[in-house]
Amino acid sequence: MRPKKKIVVIINTVTPYQIDFFENLKKKTDLRVFFYSRNYTNYKFNFKEKKYHIFLDKKKNPLKTIFSEIDKFSPNLIIFGGYRLKYSSNIITFLKKKKINYFYWLENLNKKNYLKFKIVSFLIKKKIEKSNGVLSVGNVAKKLYSKNCSNVINFPYSIKINKINKKLFYHNKKINFLFVGQLIKRKGLHYLVEAVKKLSEFEKSKITLNIVGDGILIKSLKSFLLKNPFVKYHGFLFDKKLYKLYEKSDVLIFPSIFDGWGVVPMEAMARSLSLIISKNSGVTEILKNGVNGLIIKPNSKELLRAIRKYIQDPKMIKKQGYRNKKLILKSICNVENSTDLLIKEISKL
Repeated sequence: MRPKKKIVVIINTVTPYQIDFFENLKKKTDLRVFFYSRNYTNYKFNFKEKKYHIFLDKKKNPLKTIFSEIDKFSPNLIIFGGYRLKYSSNIITFLKKKKINYFYWLENLNKKNYLKFKIVSFLIKKKIEKSNGVLSVGNVAKKLYSKNCSNVINFPYSIKINKINKKLFYHNKKINFLFVGQLIKRKGLHYLVEAVKKLSEFEKSKITLNIVGDGILIKSLKSFLLKNPFVKYHGFLFDKKLYKLYEKSDVLIFPSIFDGWGVVPMEAMARSLSLIISKNSGVTEILKNGVNGLIIKPNSKELLRAIRKYIQDPKMIKKQGYRNKKLILKSICNVENSTDLLIKEISKL
């Protein structure tokens, strides 16, 4: 029996979807994950700390801890979860001396702010040129990073997917729309509010809109909620409570101005929801407009048109929802598939 591959992941904070991936990766490899912090803006979830988790904010000398643990562990690969990690230059110098391979795991970059895009591109170029490879979050990111690195692997985020889930379509005989995300401008919540305000009273009577999340826009959301009783705000939900809401929902609304990938759409697909999703979300590269949902430009006009389309033709919701479940099971966004791919790629080093 071959010994398990040894992997170290260094990342800023804990996120729910990456915990799924790490848990599955731990079953098939010998894994250590360094977290700089357990706090993540606008996320308030609890998780069970595992022996392979190492929280650096608890350590007096984080860099010394990293060096010591890597020395003892002798990993086959280090994965940096981002390009702006603290101490990364020091760690890379250490890895070079020890002749340990390292990858970066990077999302696509937002090109809207051209100056910022050019500066960040330059910084990343210098980093990845000397690395052993890049795990790109999607094919668009792969194309970007392949300009400066010869070993770029399409490796989007992935989630744990249960083959069997409870599913209730048209709960309470209504079309149940759902928004899940940080309540910030980038997530396009203001477009959703603007679109819903333009619905007729008859259209409003046909739907329920559930909103999940936390963030700076909560204050402006409160007056909107008072005037629209068909809209329900749930605060931040995680794990079983969120999954129960997915089970009772029909269409996810994901109108982000920009998202490097988009984990929430994957969670929704795994629970047979249809999608109204911004074309600026990386995950759309695995979707087809009209087949898996409606892919829109992030603005209130197109969002309103999409909502009305589902109100007028609710039959397409079930078809799209079931297609989405099949698609996500077979895709690289399933942690079972992504774990196997990573192990295969490490074996090539």
